Amino acid sequence: MGLSSDGVTFARTACDHSRTNQAFRIFSVFEGSSTHRLQSQAPIGPVSMCANVNDAAPVLQWPCTGGENDQWRLDAVDGDRHILRTRHSAFAALMEVSGGSVVQTSPSGAPSDLDKWRFEWRPGGYAVRAVQSNQCLTIPLTPFSGLVQAPCADTLGTGTATQVWIVD
Repeated sequence: MGLSSDGVTFARTACDHSRTNQAFRIFSVFEGSSTHRLQSQAPIGPVSMCANVNDAAPVLQWPCTGGENDQWRLDAVDGDRHILRTRHSAFAALMEVSGGSVVQTSPSGAPSDLDKWRFEWRPGGYAVRAVQSNQCLTIPLTPFSGLVQAPCADTLGTGTATQVWIVD
């Protein structure tokens, strides 16, 4: 049995994956402002990789150290949307999409959709979806390369390890 929604009430019905009213996207909202590490579920060999930055540089995958380079402040804006600010930067740089790449940028005025992200629950973590492109934050399998955005592998299923992030 599954849950079905007509927009007003929930009713128990037999599961039928072809019915769109039985498909739900679960978003997480981190309230207020909190600091987290974004660790990929896809390690490079035995090493856990994190979203890592240095001043005025692209957002890279890098071995997790627990330092400020690995730490991001998640600020809730616009309901289920968040901006991510690096703790390493003196100017609290924002994680932003730029073409297919993911970069840090100096904040100027109100955040745009380029700066906003949604956290969608996946088994083992979250897919981090860019509001502007509707694509997911993805870790390439080439060590120490820049993070990219790519079409989300499976918006209703488990996704892939390269698009699932542990937020701790």
